[in-house]
Amino acid sequence: SADISVKCLPADLPAMLAVARECLGALTAPQDELDKIRQQILTSLKSDRDSTRWVARMTAMKALYGEQHPYGRDHRGTPESLAAVTREDILQYADRAYGPNALTLTWVGPQAFDTVCRAIEKAFHGWRPLENFQAARIPAAAQPIQPGEQRIAMVGKSQCDLIVAHGAIACTHADYHALQVTINILDIDKSPLHLVYDKCLELAANMGLRVTGSEIVGMVPE
Repeated sequence: SADISVKCLPADLPAMLAVARECLGALTAPQDELDKIRQQILTSLKSDRDSTRWVARMTAMKALYGEQHPYGRDHRGTPESLAAVTREDILQYADRAYGPNALTLTWVGPQAFDTVCRAIEKAFHGWRPLENFQAARIPAAAQPIQPGEQRIAMVGKSQCDLIVAHGAIACTHADYHALQVTINILDIDKSPLHLVYDKCLELAANMGLRVTGSEIVGMVPE
């Protein structure tokens, strides 16, 4: 994927949209720029692999999802896969993946909605839609059959990072977009836990929702 972020004055929106359209629809991918970006990513990978936090996180993700799942590997790739990517690979990918029907555009600003829509239509008019385009889908991840533990030795490190990981609800599940209520209780006498919980039940019932769980973070007096 690729993203373009633009911040401008309202009067400059048409010009900025035209620049975005040119960047997305007329990709040239100069070799010297690709080599520069490749080296930047390689440097970032090398730095992360020397970080106990990064190693702990990636080890946990691999254990949860498996190395063949997108979540179980670094989205930046590996030194070997980066070295194998050519300019032709990038241009071919852009031809089959970059198009108006694969575009998500987010706008935040004071302009009227109709004004923004007209500016977008003018800037992106004539951009040929992709044929037979299908958005990428993240495959379902199998839950680990039993608990596991992995320890990674890193020479020369004085600190360690511990991660306890567990598979969460899938973003495609109907309950993924459930509402979360977070309350900081400053006076346990004025706001007892059972009354706070009952109030959440009442609010949920008024909206036709159901409470599926609760948890306490912090210290609670006996």
